[in-house]
Amino acid sequence: MKLWDQNIYTDGTQEENLFKMIVFGRNELPIKENAPNASDRFFIIGIGRTGTTALRNIISLYDDIWCANEANFVFSVLNIITTTCVVPVPGSSPGIAMWNVDRRENRIWPPSENYVWEASELREICEVWFRKEAKRNNASILGDKSSAYLDMLPLIRKIFPKCKFLMTIRHPLDWLSSYFDQVWNTAFSDDLSKKSLDKINSSLWYLWDNEKIAQENDDIFIVNFKDMCNIDGLNEISQNISSHIGVEYQSLPLEQFVKDDLVNKWKNDKRVINTVDSLMKKNYKIPPNIA
Repeated sequence: MKLWDQNIYTDGTQEENLFKMIVFGRNELPIKENAPNASDRFFIIGIGRTGTTALRNIISLYDDIWCANEANFVFSVLNIITTTCVVPVPGSSPGIAMWNVDRRENRIWPPSENYVWEASELREICEVWFRKEAKRNNASILGDKSSAYLDMLPLIRKIFPKCKFLMTIRHPLDWLSSYFDQVWNTAFSDDLSKKSLDKINSSLWYLWDNEKIAQENDDIFIVNFKDMCNIDGLNEISQNISSHIGVEYQSLPLEQFVKDDLVNKWKNDKRVINTVDSLMKKNYKIPPNIA
């Protein structure tokens, strides 16, 4: 079984095409779907700076529920299974975090079921970690939060049937303003260069596309960042989350998470306003929620 073709995805930059091939290869991995029910597992899959950490902390307040903070254990296991080789990013220091996956060779999987992974096997590898965390945190309903899981949802669904997903979304320009504010931000620049505008616009579309995907899938519960910025919204979110995950609702001390000054922050951020003006003046095709 051919996982991908070298000529697939030729409509973007080399970096974008490589990423698309990685995603395609992961989710087309031939798997015998025989994993047990995973209704007691969940994944928070929002993009960074959309409230994932706050959501993780809220969920972990529930009795018998614990969520990892970007442990990425499941992601790492599946990444190893579906990776053929890695190449270091030019100019970077050695280290897994700084390496790209190179899938440009055509890999042929033997057609026999004797050679394919069984979902139950992959599940058992992951469950070793889950069992340890369950014991350490005195919980039986467990999850992890990371945007890394966004691009392997089909694969996760095969290994964790009936698991739950929670996705945080945020106004894209508030999201961009938040990124600009981070001292560790090396991803986005407000210098208005073509390279910067290309990258920002591509990311805005990524946010838009993933929000549309979430809206089309019943196993993904969407949490809007603006609703997390007031106590009434937080209480409603908590109730809906408990129903989605399948636990009894608890009254939680949520006042600590209220941050009402973070909604529409972009309207006073000249960096964001100038970026959007430049995108529009230079005739970029921008997401509908930006125009």
